[in-house]
This record gives sequence, C-alpha cells and structure tokens, in this order.
Amino acid sequence: NGILDMITIRIERYQETLNLIDTATKRLKDLSPAWREIADYLHKEVITKSWDTYGSIMGKRWPALSPKYRAWKDKNYPGRHMLVLTGDMKTAATGGSGSVLDIKPKEMIIGIDTDYIPYARVHQFGYKKIPQRPYFFSKDGTLPGRAIQKIINVIKKRINEES
Repeated sequence: NGILDMITIRIERYQETLNLIDTATKRLKDLSPAWREIADYLHKEVITKSWDTYGSIMGKRWPALSPKYRAWKDKNYPGRHMLVLTGDMKTAATGGSGSVLDIKPKEMIIGIDTDYIPYARVHQFGYKKIPQRPYFFSKDGTLPGRAIQKIINVIKKRINEES
C-alpha cells in the first residue's frame, strides 16, 4: 500500500516499555496526544539528528560514499549532504511531504510513503552495493536510549494526566 514495510523496532528496555504501553492502552481510551508528542520528538530529535550526525546518533556513522558516486554528486549537486539529492527523502523522514503518520487512539504508524519515496527502504536497510545508512532506527533495529526514555516519559505523563 505504499507505506514503508512494517518494521519491528527492538527496544533495549523492551519489557519495561512493553509493560508500560500495555498498561497505558488498558487504562486510557486515547493515547493520541502521547503519540503526537512521540512522533514530533522522533521527527525533530531523532531522525533530524540522525541526518545531522551522518547516523552517529544511531550508534555508527554512515559509510562514506563511493569515490565514483562522490565525484558525480560533487559535480552535479555540490554541497549536498549525504542522503540528500533532491531533499525529498529527508523531508518525508522528518514529517514533511511524503511522510506517513497515522495516529489512532491505541496505535501509531510512522514512516515514509514508499509510493512517494521508493528508495527510502534501500538506504535504511542497504541493498546490493548500496550500504545501509540507517536514519529511522539503528542497524540492529533499536532506537537510541534517550528516545526510549522519552517514549516512556511521555506515556507515563499521559497516564498521570488521566489518573
């Protein structure tokens, strides 16, 4: 359907986070305010910073461009950041045109519309000679620890607001 394939994000504090989300979905009728805050945080503080740090925020800097591609890009698109040719993929990844954000009371889907940006998956996961350059989550499927803590804090705040 064009939405980036569903990916399971492995969470370092998995059981704690899972228990908290389970408690929240049982106690609260609508987690939409929490999902909106989490999506905003992921777009602005995780994904944008992933681009700004060439993936370092996810644990490891992205591999360098091949010398041949680097020369072509420097000639045709001088000064453009890695993973930015037109800017469409970064715009979509950070919540702009081409992004997917579907918030429901008990769930949130966040990603990139692959009908709009068909190559997004290639860069997140790598393909053939194109190395993986993760920007949504790290190579092993985790989010940075501070992102997990933010998710936990936002859900706890929502539970306290409803109590």
